[in-house]
Amino acid sequence: MKKYLLSSALVISSIVHAQGTWTQKASLPGPARTNAAAFSIGAKGYVCTGYDGSVCLNDLWEFNAAANTWSQKANFIGAPREGAVAFSIGTKGYVGTGRQDTIMYKDFYEYDQTNNTWTQKADFGGTKRAEAVGFSIGTMGYIGTGFDGANKADFWEWNSTTNMWTQKLAIGGVPRNSAIGYSIGSMGYIAGGYASGNIYQDIMEYNPANNSWNIAGMTNLYMYSIACCAINNIAYYGTGIDDNASYYNSFSSWDASSGSLPLTAFSGSMRYNAVAFAALGNVYLGTGFDSWVTSDLWEYTPLVGDQEQDLPVQVAFFPNPAQNSLQVKAGPIRQADIKIYDVRGSLVCALANADLGEKLDISSLEKGVYFLSLTAGGKTSVKKFVKD
Repeated sequence: MKKYLLSSALVISSIVHAQGTWTQKASLPGPARTNAAAFSIGAKGYVCTGYDGSVCLNDLWEFNAAANTWSQKANFIGAPREGAVAFSIGTKGYVGTGRQDTIMYKDFYEYDQTNNTWTQKADFGGTKRAEAVGFSIGTMGYIGTGFDGANKADFWEWNSTTNMWTQKLAIGGVPRNSAIGYSIGSMGYIAGGYASGNIYQDIMEYNPANNSWNIAGMTNLYMYSIACCAINNIAYYGTGIDDNASYYNSFSSWDASSGSLPLTAFSGSMRYNAVAFAALGNVYLGTGFDSWVTSDLWEYTPLVGDQEQDLPVQVAFFPNPAQNSLQVKAGPIRQADIKIYDVRGSLVCALANADLGEKLDISSLEKGVYFLSLTAGGKTSVKKFVKD
């Protein structure tokens, strides 16, 4: 497994074919770092562990996407480490595996957002390792690939109800480390990675219903140690390093219908081993190594202005500002799941299968700025409104 900590990097520019906007946000207040772990819960993103250029870390930081603020949370209770796996299930975050120098780990921990506490769970079922990938589908968590002294292709499922690990069918293709992992709907994906001097671009799709793997496509980035997250039915990924130790700011999207598409290049410095997470319909990418460890954070908005990520219709509501009620319209859509977050990123209202023909009662909300998330057919739009 290669690990680069270099003082300079070759500048590589990406070709832009699709437009989106990058905005620099508040930098992580804690130590700058590379190879950290990240997950998101609702409107909050979390960054923990990593390597600061001298030592591994065990701190946890929460980013409030609505307020653009960071706050330090309870330290990760495992050993400081880098190259760990992280994902979320419901209102809980999970972090495990990783390494500190040559010491590998397989321990696994749960973070409770509500109580700001960590609890150790059953050790990962595979060998101790780093640079693996993880994601969740429903109430199940998954970890696979990575490096334990050799590149790995094994794949494991964690049941959050029983706290038990079960080995599943190994990933198709070659064993690898430093890949990306994400889930879209009921499917999981492991893409790219590095092994024995080779960089891979395949996107392998995992179907938990029949425990099978299928080649779903190819990434358009020839690099590894990429940052990645998914919003609705689209994966966003970028930055990374190639086998010549050149860093990149390329940024792309992938979905099953259109494949990989280049997007507006990442506006931060070229880097690798960054983190990415999704919150309020936007992608957040930051930290990593660009000639030294970094702490900056950038927000990518898939469309300019109000976000219409995947819904085939325009979402509108009126009046805005509003006082006691809000009328929500989404073209021919008549029912949708609605969530409202305040500017602190807290969920203040959640309605399943809301009737869009009826006005939404917001009389109990305090005056201020809110974000309304509307989901229909597995697709989501997030828009801002003001309560007077």
